[in-house]
Amino acid sequence: MEGGYGFQWLPRLNTPAQPPVPLKLTGGLGLASALMGLALLLFTFYEGYQVFLSYGSYTATSNLASSMSTLLYAAIQALFLGIMGWVGSLLMLRGIEFSRVEGASAP
Repeated sequence: MEGGYGFQWLPRLNTPAQPPVPLKLTGGLGLASALMGLALLLFTFYEGYQVFLSYGSYTATSNLASSMSTLLYAAIQALFLGIMGWVGSLLMLRGIEFSRVEGASAP
């Protein structure tokens, strides 16, 4: 019963000889990724609030070209803020997952 399975000739498959990445490194990368994601999310919400305040003083005009240009500019800003929020949330999610792996594998 050398291998723990009752047979000497079966290798233990669930215990690797050397982990591919040191566990402290993955925990540090996870923390860094989570903090970068949080910073990007906070920046995105701050920028979104500033854009909201800037459009609060907008007055409607009868000029179609001016109105369409303002609407297009607002849509582009909303698109970029949405992408920044999405990337920030992905970074934060991956960082939390890396930290969980680090915490679960620690003895």
